[in-house]
Amino acid sequence: MSKPIANEVYVAFKASTIPIVGEEPNDWVTTIRGKLKLRGRNGKIIHVGEFILHIIEPQAYGDDQAPSNYNLLDVHSWVLSEFYSVLFGEDATDDLNEDEFSQEIAEILHLPGCRRFLVLESIEIEPVFRGQRIGLIAIARMIRLLAEDCDLVATKAVPLYPLRPDLNFEIATHKLMKYWQGLGFQPVPNHHPYMVMSAITNLPSTPAILGWDS
Repeated sequence: MSKPIANEVYVAFKASTIPIVGEEPNDWVTTIRGKLKLRGRNGKIIHVGEFILHIIEPQAYGDDQAPSNYNLLDVHSWVLSEFYSVLFGEDATDDLNEDEFSQEIAEILHLPGCRRFLVLESIEIEPVFRGQRIGLIAIARMIRLLAEDCDLVATKAVPLYPLRPDLNFEIATHKLMKYWQGLGFQPVPNHHPYMVMSAITNLPSTPAILGWDS
């Protein structure tokens, strides 16, 4: 069996600068930008893809100091603000049940509320490297590395790259959701195409992701 190209890919990432004692809502969000790279036969570094994820820690400094989840997500960026109603409910407000998951999320994760969670904002693989599940393997590695003590991992399964003329947006979104289900993500009812998974889920091994152990 030939060696998968994923075995040759490595990740270089950098995190946002945050103070060790938070004062502003953004201080409770660590943004990590990663670049997937491959060293070619001639030693040249080849760009394979990139991703952006956020680690949100509403209880990092204790209940008395932490901002509400609403303020934390809304102030940081419009991308994260979209996740608030998905995770905590359409009727949640700045001061009402802001630490309790919505019923849909609670039923998926069997958890009442959160202390720390990870949001995968985006991942994009260069066209020549697609179809080899590099994205799944990379994100599985990041979840194991960074989300061990998180309550959940959330993402929005929306295609980033231009679609083929014969593939409409709805079909592409459905395909992407199936792709993330291979890692353990589950669709959030009534919030298509948002997906969540428990960070303590037993992630599939690389051979399982590649379909080698089936």
